[in-house]
Amino acid sequence: MYVLGDQSLSRLSTIDGVEFVDIEQFRHDADVRSARDHYVHRSSNGKAFESFCFERVFILRRFLESRRLERAFHLDSDCVLLQPLSRFPLHEHRVWLVNNDHYHLHGFSPLPSASIHAALLDVSWCTKFEELYRQLFVQRARDLPAFVGELLDWADAHAGQPGGISDMTLYFLLQSRTDAWRDKTLGWVDDCGDLGAHWPATLADDSGGGNTPILLTFMNNIGTAEGPDALTQYAFDRASYTMCIERREGGRLVAHDTVHGGRLVDVCCAHFSGSAKLKLTNEWLRRCFGVDVDR
Repeated sequence: MYVLGDQSLSRLSTIDGVEFVDIEQFRHDADVRSARDHYVHRSSNGKAFESFCFERVFILRRFLESRRLERAFHLDSDCVLLQPLSRFPLHEHRVWLVNNDHYHLHGFSPLPSASIHAALLDVSWCTKFEELYRQLFVQRARDLPAFVGELLDWADAHAGQPGGISDMTLYFLLQSRTDAWRDKTLGWVDDCGDLGAHWPATLADDSGGGNTPILLTFMNNIGTAEGPDALTQYAFDRASYTMCIERREGGRLVAHDTVHGGRLVDVCCAHFSGSAKLKLTNEWLRRCFGVDVDR
């Protein structure tokens, strides 16, 4: 496991199997500096925050190449992995991310978005992201389909309002889709899976009695009820403003899929996005998830 960050995280290298990597060595790369200089802010998020969200993909590619790695499973620092990755059918696609096909329903953008808070990414994907970044922020989409230029125009016209263009916009645009959004993506990545969908798997029975069929998913945000099929798909506790996660036998953590009759979906990862970060404490994880992260 590699932890990429600034020097405040260097102490994590004292944990067995963890290596800290200082990102400053990659931030000083000439191409990364150039990308930073050409960034045009079209988001209601803070400029420094949003700019770095784009920059992290540049950093990831340079890290992978420095270690001669082809791909890696990427987690944001506000994510908690709850299942071994070996349980998830990652072999089915070369690249994986979490789609949010309902993002546009908030009025934040005319298009859906996608996220890499949990994602399997490779060097090729990062390279294509960098190329799209250049075409958007340096060339203003002059060589891209008309709908991309229209998206930039929309963002400029809605300056100061919630939403806009973020790194998540590019993750959506890169994909090849076969659904209703197929004409609103560029199709540069044609082997891309959605970690937020419900994927069938089996859970070994400790008694030796066989395997239990289960569904696995990586949530988009524990602070919302959104799922792959609806903006309000999972049972949600409005008192704590948190998706309801139930602890079951064997330590399983499951969400209730209200769109499909309340079926259980095993949660592979909890993403504490935005204000939900306030819940990301040792005490909360121990009480609600039975996860001990004292180290």
